[in-house]
Amino acid sequence: MRAPFLSVGGNNMFKMLWDTNFTYDSSMPIYENRPPSWPYTLDYRLFHDCMIPPCPTRSYPGLWEVPMVMWQDLNGGRCSMGDACSNPPTADGVYKMLIKNFERHYTTNRYQS
Repeated sequence: MRAPFLSVGGNNMFKMLWDTNFTYDSSMPIYENRPPSWPYTLDYRLFHDCMIPPCPTRSYPGLWEVPMVMWQDLNGGRCSMGDACSNPPTADGVYKMLIKNFERHYTTNRYQS
């Protein structure tokens, strides 16, 4: 689920998701963090700051949060969604921005077997 306009409804919204067996939510932007965040369950309370309150303050076991990790544009700017960044005017520039953000995750904290 994604809440309209990223307007998270706090515990009321997450209780509804949990009670009705939703699998995940992807409404919460998360500040740029190092290493970048990956999806997590709400088995425990949030481990990060709430950018747009109200965020849940309780746990909802089994419900996944797919956080909206901050993108980085090529000029050092940040945004919650790629289309909100200061996008390069060329296809090559857009490609470089996508690769920059991919590598930021891929080369830091992913599990390697």
